[in-house]
Amino acid sequence: MKKILLAAAALTGLSVSVSAFAADMPSRKAPAVAPVAAAPLWTGLYVGATAGYAFGKSSQTDTAAVADGAYNVKGGMIGGAVGYNWQIQNYVYGLEADASFASIAGSSSICGMTAHLCGTKSDALGTVRARGGFAIDNSLIYATGGLAVAQIKAYDVGFSLVGAQSGSAVRLGWTVGAGVEQKLDAHWSVKAEYLYTSFARASYFTLEGYSPEMVDMSANIVRAGVNYKF
Repeated sequence: MKKILLAAAALTGLSVSVSAFAADMPSRKAPAVAPVAAAPLWTGLYVGATAGYAFGKSSQTDTAAVADGAYNVKGGMIGGAVGYNWQIQNYVYGLEADASFASIAGSSSICGMTAHLCGTKSDALGTVRARGGFAIDNSLIYATGGLAVAQIKAYDVGFSLVGAQSGSAVRLGWTVGAGVEQKLDAHWSVKAEYLYTSFARASYFTLEGYSPEMVDMSANIVRAGVNYKF
């Protein structure tokens, strides 16, 4: 019996010693894994398609005439776009170029001193713009501006002895606007956009016996689009 008690006491002492040693050892926890930051939602190359409507004004000026023609222009447009965005926190910066087939036209029947028909038409319009905006989750609100280019045709029926005259040229202008874009998923987004474009007065043709016919055009463009980001 005495030997049994001594053995039990020895085992108890050993258990207490092991427990104390384990308590004194430094804790070894698995190192924490830093969370991987998510890639910016808007950064990347994208392509898209747009469709919209344009309305504005155009005028013709012949400095030899007392009266000039001024009229409204309007029409639809459809085209495509390509661009690239960079996102820094909630700020998004980018470049975008677009080109559209257009049917923007207008005319007046009371041009010049003796009322006659004159008009303007654009069948192609594009822009190269910078974009800058603020992203809130899947939504982007942005301002935009840059260069505009258009194929513009102008004509003037003139007097009966002169006959109709016309001219066509590719003209550079400027554009400014704003828009909102909404992400549908990691790749697809839809947008609504407004642009104001302006093409300064320039010579397109000369009526016989008169000075060059100067024509200008401006347009408000309202359009919708869909983008695919790679």
